[in-house]
Amino acid sequence: MVALEREQVEGIANDCYVDIYIAGNLSNGWWPWRMQHVNESGPSHVDRCESYILDSSYRDRNVGNRDVFDRAHELGADMVVLADVLHDMESTVDAVRDGLNLLDNHPCEADPIIPLQPPHSECYRRLEGLADRYAIGGVNTASTREKVEAAGAVRNIAGQDIWLHGLGYGLETPQPRYGCNTLVYALNENPGLLDSLDYSTPIQNALNQPISSGDHRTIPSNVYAGYVVLEAARLLSPSTRVVSDAENPTPLAW
Repeated sequence: MVALEREQVEGIANDCYVDIYIAGNLSNGWWPWRMQHVNESGPSHVDRCESYILDSSYRDRNVGNRDVFDRAHELGADMVVLADVLHDMESTVDAVRDGLNLLDNHPCEADPIIPLQPPHSECYRRLEGLADRYAIGGVNTASTREKVEAAGAVRNIAGQDIWLHGLGYGLETPQPRYGCNTLVYALNENPGLLDSLDYSTPIQNALNQPISSGDHRTIPSNVYAGYVVLEAARLLSPSTRVVSDAENPTPLAW
């Protein structure tokens, strides 16, 4: 990030319980984890991270697994999210199997991430053992409780043997008066729940800040995005560890 040494950023990021993948295409600073949809991907972002995920685009049905693999191969992506069908488990299972078969004969060397649609536990059972990496999908607009329960249902079956990502999980600002009703609290209290999640808020918030137009506008925008993601990482680390201080917190443990 701007005005910070890379070692400082790495120190904060590596203390975090989960890998926070910045999602989007604004931030120009260095951050160890980045994720982009295939339609907004670019090589400059690949060069500014250690691990890069290329996500398929469920909103654009004209973009299939082959398009994602072609782009991932071109960019040298580390991981690629296979195409799925929102809120349709049966179609997702078929799409994932087709995608894995296609990947076997494609020059793309990115590790596949299998997206799971609800019911997530059943979807995982249908696709168990086909990859090392899975992602909870279809919960972008769900409540924190639903997101935690979805990830927990898969963890209860798979244990810690898989790498589990929260697609569209994001992070809310912790608010103690609401007990454990934020994902920050839930992840601090259940640090093994997720291995990673993607977080678009830093970039979205930066775009919405009252920053004057003109030359170099992206510099203060990037500084703001950097602040947001660094603070999120700090709140999810043992040194800062934010937990509920409510007298009767709402249990979210899985």
